[in-house]
Amino acid sequence: MPAYRIRYVCDTSLQFQKDVSFESKGKKVLFLFSQRGEESTTRVRVDVEAGNYREADVTAQGVLQPVLDAVSFSTGTPLLARHWDFMLKGEAGSKTRKAHLVRIQERTRAASAYGTCH
Repeated sequence: MPAYRIRYVCDTSLQFQKDVSFESKGKKVLFLFSQRGEESTTRVRVDVEAGNYREADVTAQGVLQPVLDAVSFSTGTPLLARHWDFMLKGEAGSKTRKAHLVRIQERTRAASAYGTCH
């Protein structure tokens, strides 16, 4: 089954100098504080295995949500997963990987790109 690396954009005021990882349902959830986007967002990466990118998104959200709930409860700070902005697919034995990149724009609301990484 292909492995997917999904990066979500989350609304939060939490800040830290280093990236922070958690484990949920046997999967790693990594808060990428070092790649902080807008002032009120942080990116969070989840690695899962799934048959296609839609299943990967559903599986990753099932892994991510308990972590967001726990961190929100323990810090008293709201956390909300907005959307995923990057998804990388890797298949065993293949050197080429496929990537989905989403860029949200204010005027058009959504624009996406699909590409292949070598």
